[in-house]
Amino acid sequence: MKASELFEKNIGRCDALVKVHRLTQGKGRQVAHGELADILRAIIVFAVAGMDSYFHKKIVEVVGVVIRSKNIIPEKCAYVIASQFKDAVRSKELLNIAVSKSAENKILKLLEKGLAPLTFQKPDKLTDAFNIMGTKDPWRKINLRMSRGRGKGKAGRFIDSRKFIKQFTDRRDDIVHEGDMYLSKKHHSKLKFIKRSGVEDLIKKLKRLIEAVE
Repeated sequence: MKASELFEKNIGRCDALVKVHRLTQGKGRQVAHGELADILRAIIVFAVAGMDSYFHKKIVEVVGVVIRSKNIIPEKCAYVIASQFKDAVRSKELLNIAVSKSAENKILKLLEKGLAPLTFQKPDKLTDAFNIMGTKDPWRKINLRMSRGRGKGKAGRFIDSRKFIKQFTDRRDDIVHEGDMYLSKKHHSKLKFIKRSGVEDLIKKLKRLIEAVE
């Protein structure tokens, strides 16, 4: 399964939950508590997980293409692979891979293993992902593709992808680590407000982000 296909399946789960919420909670006032509000929170968690899994798979895909087309390994990718060996045996193991008949497969398997404990959610971590892929100037290209047209109106608004990702993943962290509650004594563990239209906007932007990366 390609990275883009994996993302489509995962984001499809988010779309399905949005439909459940829309069917159950039509127009009208939305509240921060209860099962329907938690459906919206689950959508945010699923969406970030979908982005994370996409980048894990996309990195391996792109590195495979680079190896086959250019017969090189991106510098940052080489560090991920080499870091898995102890200094005493690193040169030996890497030379064994170099002369192996299935060198590409072994390299990609080691890359998958090296990526496994990493997360690709925050902007700086996505920058790491692009560096491992050997992608140059990714954010400028992504921002150009995500920004709509020209002009000062909504249709021509510039989208700073890194700012959007930070807001998106920070809300995910609030949900996962703090139950999406205000923890100060002043608010007495009051839940943060969440609205379907806001969640839908996040999903749309995430889809456009992945389309831009593709």
